[in-house]
Amino acid sequence: MKKISLKFILPVTGLIFTLFAAAAFGGDADHHTIELKNGNRITGEVLTGTFTVTSPYSIVTLERDKISEIDIMPEGVNHDIITLNEGGLVEGTIDEDSISIKTAGGEAVTLKKEECRKIILKPM
Repeated sequence: MKKISLKFILPVTGLIFTLFAAAAFGGDADHHTIELKNGNRITGEVLTGTFTVTSPYSIVTLERDKISEIDIMPEGVNHDIITLNEGGLVEGTIDEDSISIKTAGGEAVTLKKEECRKIILKPM
């Protein structure tokens, strides 16, 4: 039986780990994702530049690049949850009726807010 040198095993193991990590974690790193209520996902660049949030206490307009994630609550829940890149939360109703996204294939798609469950935005 032929012995295999550690000089060969370590670089090959490192390469395999790097390829796995890139596939598992890096595939959508440069894209936004919209999760739909029907379970589908659309990946691309969200074109909506700002989101206006109305709460019982105020109306706030947030730039897209300040937002990490938007959870759109189901009907009957009177607020959505916006997670900011800096870690804070804003609760209120997203006023936009639709969200536009340009898919990786270059197609612009406009979705009704009611179709969406979650919007995941990459930090800019």
